[in-house]
Amino acid sequence: MFLTFAASSLKLLPASEDHQIGDSPGQDLIENIDFTEVGAVERIRAVQVISKDRPGDDTKHILAELYGVSISMINAWITLPDLPSPDKKLSANINTKRTTAQDLCAKGISAKLVSKAYAVTEKTVYNWLKPPPLKPREEWGKRGQKPKLTKELQREVFDWMVGDTQQRQFDAVQMVQERHGIVITQQTVSNILKRFRHVEVDPARLASVTHLNFSIPGAI
Repeated sequence: MFLTFAASSLKLLPASEDHQIGDSPGQDLIENIDFTEVGAVERIRAVQVISKDRPGDDTKHILAELYGVSISMINAWITLPDLPSPDKKLSANINTKRTTAQDLCAKGISAKLVSKAYAVTEKTVYNWLKPPPLKPREEWGKRGQKPKLTKELQREVFDWMVGDTQQRQFDAVQMVQERHGIVITQQTVSNILKRFRHVEVDPARLASVTHLNFSIPGAI
């Protein structure tokens, strides 16, 4: 009698309550999504696009492994009805997108689908898939341009020339080349003097400039 009563009581459970119990885990995951996280909206949109064009459990497993989340979270992302408008400030940087695209293609997702998922052209994705140059770009240097004195170094040259009355025979051009490996001309030295002439210095120290062992056009 007790078993019969228990079974009958389960049948009396309202359908609405049973529905709520089944949906609550996914709803909890959706409510815990942080859309202010950098790249969150792009990541969810990419999952939705890839899952729509390539449905199946294997795709979900690939996405879950790639993004480091559970299958339940992937399902929550897929069923998310509306996404907020993308914010450029919260957009993932190009290196993150490139790495993700490389991983997706390595796991069998087509470049065409990856380009659609991240709203870029196929050419961009193929460029991301190319191996990096042998030499880092920052080490290439600017072609056709010789290194120049920065404003700080120009100030340093000026201080050399007016800072010590005993240094009357030093060659500023040679000193710059020896210390910094930058080749400058006497005209550059003259321009530095003119640029910093407004700085207030002791007239006796400034007078030492006239004793340099080379001619400076427009020297003081």
